[in-house]
Amino acid sequence: MVLQVKHINFDTGTVHIRAMKQGKPYDARVSQELLDMLIQWIEEHALVHDNFIFFPMQLYKRATTDKERKAIKNSHTRYQGYAEHFRAIFDIHFNQNIGPYDWAYRVSVYTMRRTAATNVYKKLGIVHAKRFLNHTEIDTTMKYLNIDDDMELIDYGL
Repeated sequence: MVLQVKHINFDTGTVHIRAMKQGKPYDARVSQELLDMLIQWIEEHALVHDNFIFFPMQLYKRATTDKERKAIKNSHTRYQGYAEHFRAIFDIHFNQNIGPYDWAYRVSVYTMRRTAATNVYKKLGIVHAKRFLNHTEIDTTMKYLNIDDDMELIDYGL
């Protein structure tokens, strides 16, 4: 996900998201708490319209001129960069007293995606979960959610 300041609409409380795989972009409603965190991040790093919310922070810290710093803010970070930013947040709020290598119990970007998809599945069914995850096959969604023996699948004629 490449999120720029211009993709956040603070008036409507939405973030414009471009699908990573196939699919059309959409506006996702976000909580006020997340909007407040984004405002704080934008102010803290003096981000402007075309700047990326998650830019390569290590390169930024190593930059020696303002011109280099400005250019780095206009390039997005890789997935690993997002994961590192979120890991710091998750460690404070969710992963206290859990060892760094005890991955089965730690909250991560992956577990948040999986949890959100499971909630969609429980509320709306497997077809909506498949769409939410942007999978092409329901089998992939079933493996992702570990629901291969769920009796609710019978309702969908699978």
